[in-house]
Amino acid sequence: RRPPRSTLMRSSAASDVYKRQYQRRVRRFDMRDGFVTTRRAARAKVVTAASAASVQGNCFDDVKAVLFVVSLIGFNQVMFEDPDTLRLSEALALFEQVVANPAFIDSTVILALNKKDLFEDMLRSAPLSRCFADFAAVEAKQLDHNEHLQAAIQFIQKKFEDTYHAKSATPPDRRAITTHVVAARFKKDIKYMVEDIHSFVGEHRPGSPRMSAAAAAAAAKAAPELTSARTSTAKGARRRKKKAHA
Repeated sequence: RRPPRSTLMRSSAASDVYKRQYQRRVRRFDMRDGFVTTRRAARAKVVTAASAASVQGNCFDDVKAVLFVVSLIGFNQVMFEDPDTLRLSEALALFEQVVANPAFIDSTVILALNKKDLFEDMLRSAPLSRCFADFAAVEAKQLDHNEHLQAAIQFIQKKFEDTYHAKSATPPDRRAITTHVVAARFKKDIKYMVEDIHSFVGEHRPGSPRMSAAAAAAAAKAAPELTSARTSTAKGARRRKKKAHA
């Protein structure tokens, strides 16, 4: 069920975009919810709507962070529309589209790998190499289940993070991504993830102490130019003022 404070911002026959507001301490957050769907056609419409944000006013304007949720068990599940495509492969392709979208050039990315509990059980009977053939080398090592589980999660996480760094529309010096492995049915997992998201977004906003060294250097380089422009403007204003008095 959607929370009562949701507001429908954009609607089509196959896809809705909702805006939700919530308060945490003294800060208010707006959440635009547009990718919660398992239908490929519906997601394509939302991606198109997000693309329009780069050329006109749109409900995806000024997004500070993108929360992308992935079902880990999708490595062993096929798409509704395409029985030859695994859901995790489709999620990775969608993730690439999202991070490469100019609408999110100023957005940090939070990746949530969900259903870790079900993934642990499914991994006992289904090989991850069904989805990612290059994981077969790890499977050949015949690790115990816990080591195999951790290797599988790290492998999937790296797939998504590598895609972000390779395809993101955000300049390299401003990129920021964090990953959480959760089981959404456990409140504790979600509580910790939400707390970390608030800290992460706050730390990576422009001008924050945790801004990357490259971004800070770029900002420092631009600062003297800005100061020089302001000084010139101020001097010009004083000269005009003196002439007016004369």
